[in-house]
Amino acid sequence: MTYWIGKQFGRIVSYLPAVIQKKIAELLGWLAWVGLSKIRKKTAVDNICAALNVDGEEAQKIAKASITRFGRMIITLFQYPKFTPEVVRKLVRFHGLEYLDQALAYNKGVVLVSGHCGNWELLGSSLQFLGYPMVGVVRPQRNHGFNKLIQEYRGLTGAVVLNKTDVRSIVKQLKSNRIPFILIDQNVREAGVFVQFFGRWASTPPGAAVLARLAGSPIVTAFITEAADGTHDVTFSSPLFVSTEGDKDEIVYNIMQQLTWQLEEHVRRHPDEWFWIQDRWRTKKPAEDNDQSDGVFGLN
Repeated sequence: MTYWIGKQFGRIVSYLPAVIQKKIAELLGWLAWVGLSKIRKKTAVDNICAALNVDGEEAQKIAKASITRFGRMIITLFQYPKFTPEVVRKLVRFHGLEYLDQALAYNKGVVLVSGHCGNWELLGSSLQFLGYPMVGVVRPQRNHGFNKLIQEYRGLTGAVVLNKTDVRSIVKQLKSNRIPFILIDQNVREAGVFVQFFGRWASTPPGAAVLARLAGSPIVTAFITEAADGTHDVTFSSPLFVSTEGDKDEIVYNIMQQLTWQLEEHVRRHPDEWFWIQDRWRTKKPAEDNDQSDGVFGLN
């Protein structure tokens, strides 16, 4: 039922005038905020207060903005059937795209890293529409209908979509000089590497560093942010290279810490565009690991 309703709604919305689409996006965002549980809202406000050292009123504003933006994300997703390279270039401005080109020139694929910032779906999709060989590395949604819907729209871009647990296939894509797109800001409990994020230890998926090390691929970070007029800016970093020499765990830790600091810097600049409602710091670092230092980055 979720899939059918979403499919029909998306088809109708895609043909409406832009001004009406904007109103619908605002309504969807408002509904998302109103429908959010008190526990989730409190989690977001508490996270913001602790991370940014702001008062409750300011944290509430940031939390609300970070949720209402999902209305705009959904409406943009419904536009995918009409996207062309020309449409994408009017909607998205790219800064430092030469870094991605430089990384691809090594012919070892590129691990593209970001977080749940801005319209991250548009980040990966816009690159695919421009001809970059993207690979979406995803975790299936719990709602099967919604998962089917979003996977179908992702497929419209032409990108390969793989489950994050399918490491062998992802490495194969890297060896074919493709670009797996990986988000690094989710709590993965004991399976993660603990790095500092806003001054607290956070369990972080190590996949970006592990994959880059396995395939010899460079890592590039990219973050997207929305402008007041509804257009978007994507900013890329220069490539990072993961050393294959030395202690594997230390290398992975150091790389993930550096990537997480880049993410934190971006979130500090655009706090209303990050996913604060997740309990990011819920998993506690084991006491025996508390002497882990920042170390020296394992880079070539």
